[in-house]
Order: sequence, then C-alpha cells, then structure tokens
Amino acid sequence: MVIVLANADGTVYHRYGGRTDISPMSMTGLLEIMEGGLTTHRLYADTGRQAKPDTGPPIRIGELVENRLKGKMNPVHGCYHCHYVREAKVYLAAKDGTWTPDQFWVWPSPKRLGLVMDQERQYLVREVIENSPAGDAGIKAGDVLTRLGENRILSKYDIQGVLEDAPPSATTIPWEVNRGNKVIEGMFHLDTAWKVGDPAEYAWRVRNVFTQHMRKILPTPGVAGDQLPAQELRSLGLEDGQFALRVTGLNGGTYLAGLREGDIILGVGNDEAFQSLEGFYRYCELRRLAGKDIRISLLRGSSSMKLMVNLNYLNYSSIAESPEVVLGFIPQELAGDRGLRVGNVVEGSNAEETGLKVGDRIELVDNEPIRTFIGIERKLDNKAPGEILTLQVRRDEHVLQFAYVLMDKISTVSEIAHLSAPVTTEGQVIQCEIEIGLEDGKYSYSSHKKSLGLPTRAEFRGQGYTLEGPLLEPPPARKEEPDMSASWIHKGKVRLTQVIRVTDPERFQLILRVYAQICDETTCHEFTDIVVSDGRTTELMDYQGVFESAPPLPE
Repeated sequence: MVIVLANADGTVYHRYGGRTDISPMSMTGLLEIMEGGLTTHRLYADTGRQAKPDTGPPIRIGELVENRLKGKMNPVHGCYHCHYVREAKVYLAAKDGTWTPDQFWVWPSPKRLGLVMDQERQYLVREVIENSPAGDAGIKAGDVLTRLGENRILSKYDIQGVLEDAPPSATTIPWEVNRGNKVIEGMFHLDTAWKVGDPAEYAWRVRNVFTQHMRKILPTPGVAGDQLPAQELRSLGLEDGQFALRVTGLNGGTYLAGLREGDIILGVGNDEAFQSLEGFYRYCELRRLAGKDIRISLLRGSSSMKLMVNLNYLNYSSIAESPEVVLGFIPQELAGDRGLRVGNVVEGSNAEETGLKVGDRIELVDNEPIRTFIGIERKLDNKAPGEILTLQVRRDEHVLQFAYVLMDKISTVSEIAHLSAPVTTEGQVIQCEIEIGLEDGKYSYSSHKKSLGLPTRAEFRGQGYTLEGPLLEPPPARKEEPDMSASWIHKGKVRLTQVIRVTDPERFQLILRVYAQICDETTCHEFTDIVVSDGRTTELMDYQGVFESAPPLPE
C-alpha cells in the first residue's frame, strides 16, 4: 500500500509506504509524515517550491487495461493495481518503438546515491556507502536529509520520486541536510548510467499482470504453510537453506490425498531445491498446466513419506493465460555441453535493437545460468509480452549485459469492427462497419443528436484512405430526462457505418478508436476500443500502439 499526499493541482508532496520489506509502514511514521505534509503544504503555498506535476493528460487505468490491452491484462478480482500503469506503459512503448533500455531502471533506490536510510525515520541517514556520490559529497551518518532537488524529504519514496524524475545520463542534484544545529547544502554529482543497478534488484519490478497470477499472488496448491527457520531445520537433521514447508492449512482435496496439518513438505517430484514458497507454488502450477499430477515428499514425525496429489485437488482460482512471447533471436545449443549462443537475430526485433549479435555466447538469463535450449524455453514459459529479459553474454573477450522488452507472437482479432471487403485498388469504396453490443438495460448516446451524455464516437487515423461523408448511425430513440432536455439513445446492438475511399492500397492502414458512454438508470462508464487494419482481409485487429501517435487523416 502507498499513501500519497498531494495538492489539488497535482503536485505530489510526499509518498509513504510501498513494498513492506523495502519501505515498512507504521502508525508513528504515518502520523509524522501527515504532520510534515501540512508543513510542506504551507511552504508550497508561500514559495511554490516543490517539483511541479506532469503537464500531460491523466492516465486512465481502465482505458489502459480494459481497452488498449483488452484480453492481455486482467484485473485481479476486479482490482486495479498501481503497477498496472507502469507495466502497460512499458508494453505499449515497446509496441510503438519508443521504449529504450534505460527505461528499465525505474524508481532507483536511495542506495544509488550511496544512502541507507533509517527504516522508521526515513529521512535520517543511517549509513553512507563508501565511494558513493553521497560519500563524495560529504554526507554523514546521522544527517537528516531535508531536501533533495526541489522537494522536501520525509520518506524513502520521496527520495525515489526525485531520482525517478532525474535524467538517466550524467547529472547533478542539489541536497540539504540538518547536522546538529547546522543546515548544510551540497550537490550530488552522478555519472553516466548512474541509474543502472543489479538486474536482480529490479527483478520484482518487471513482472507484470500477465504472469502475476503465477508469480505474485498464485493461489496455493490446496495447502498453506510456513517455511522452517534455520534452527528448526538443524533440529530435524536438515541442511541450512533446504526447502521445508510446515503445513498449516489444507483444503478438502489435499486432506483426502493424505496430507495433514503439521506435515513438513520437502519437495515435489525429484525437486527439493526450491528457493522460496513462490518457487514451490510455481512448480506445482507448471505441472498442472502440463497435465501432470504431483508427488509430494514429506516428513511426518520421524517418518519419510511420498504422496501423489491429483490435479483435481489443487485449489486454484482462474489463472490468466499468458500470451506467447517472441525471444527475438534463435538460441543455438552447442555440442559437448558448451552452452548456448545467439543464432539468427530477428530483424527489427527488440533483441536486435538492444545490440545482440550472432555468435554471442549466453552466460546468464535473468541472472541464472542457462545452458540448454529447453532451459531457455522454460524461462520463457514464465514470461509474458511487456516483461523484460536480461542477458549476460560473452563477445570475444568482453562480457556484455543486455535488457530488452519481450514482445508477443499474436494479435487478437477484434469483434467490434470489420471492413466490408479487402482493400485491392485505388479509388475503391468500402465500408467500415462497427458494432457495439449493449446488455439489457444499458444504452449509449447518439453520435449526432445532442443529449445529456457524451456522444458515441468513431475516430479514424492512418493513411491510404479518406472518409466519405459522416458516420452513419441507426435512428436513435428519444429518452425523457426528469427536469432536463430529452436525450437520444441506442439500445441492443448498435451498428455504425463509415464509408471510406481507398487512395493508396499499398500504404493502407486504418486505425479506429471507438468511444461510447454506456449507462443504465443509475450509473455510467466509458468504453473505448482501438483497432487496426492493413486492408489485406476484412478483419481488424486489437491495436496496442498510442492512438494519438498514429498519423492523422488529411483534411
């Protein structure tokens, strides 16, 4: 959970919370930051000194998730998470070619400055890392960081907010600390690529909602429990670091299979080397997807046992299927167990853009040594479009690091629109036919007649065609509104038609954004869908680019 203190104009004063193991929350800390936020508000009113808000349009999570990424991002139990925005932006930026590798290093930790902040009083410097920008600047343990850049500092996320907005290239950031009764000011001097860190530090950041069901909030396979601490492992004669899960809860299926509370699970199948509870759950899920039962190894008292658990006993809720990803190159497995190398690199792929070359010897994939083709396939099984793959390769005598966004193999055929015929010749006149299906009790507003709500719109961009006449709609029905002017609405299946004339069949690209305000007698919500056609067939595909970046039609 994150708490944001902000001005009505959008200026963020302070951020508090986040991932609990990195930036833990407490009631004392929350009260302190809220009181400090009032001071920041008064100072902002008097001086205006605080980083100003982004002047761009607001990001609407529903529009990103439900429409532009329809069928690819799925809210968990209807809940939108803040990180959806970051993940959707990465995916869309990769789609339209604006993503660059330096965008991987988001929300840098204070450690990038060389600062280790106190967990409770997060403005207090607990430690200064040697040979760091903070060390070079003369900051000392015990200093109270009061300002960074233009922002007052009360929490670690305040620091990260400033670093997130700073350029990834060489730059300077002013700072201010209180040391005893003195106010000391200085400047951080940050080198080129100062944001770049250990990919493992950022690993949790690049997992998106395509795979978070499997990797972050995966329902347990019919069993819940806690990993044993080191002391208890030793008392049972087990090695330090060995996976051992004491069962604390069961569903009916795993109970019938023979598991009992208090059992200690050591592994599944022949694998007893799980590094975490999530790894154990992930393995069970992969077995389920492969149509396999699971054999659980366990201790019950002083006895070792093995139990077969049928897949029907696994207590999974629905799991979003991850679209298949494109690696961007062909991995070649070298004879004699000599590992992998990069084969043909796909032209125009993100792998090519990041600099991979034929012959690069692959040493690490996401910080793990992978030496076989099957190994890299398994790695991709847990990846989804929009996620970032990191590679360490050896090229001649040099060790190189790469990170790039994985793309998907498929586009989804849209059900909202189609062409009346494929595009074949210049001067051809065809129709783009749009259909919006409304549930019983729902209605949308007319495209042309003035109403209380927003009109249904079909916006066209692209090239190789012109619009012929206005958007055609069926006759709308009149809806009386108490104490207001009447509205004109559609119900059921709403069919809209736009006549177009082909001007260049070779360059034809039609990009369509459909907008409707869909209401019932109590509430309204916005519907937006963006689709694209190259004219080769009558089908339109879901579009993952930025609509506003597409070329506008000539007047």
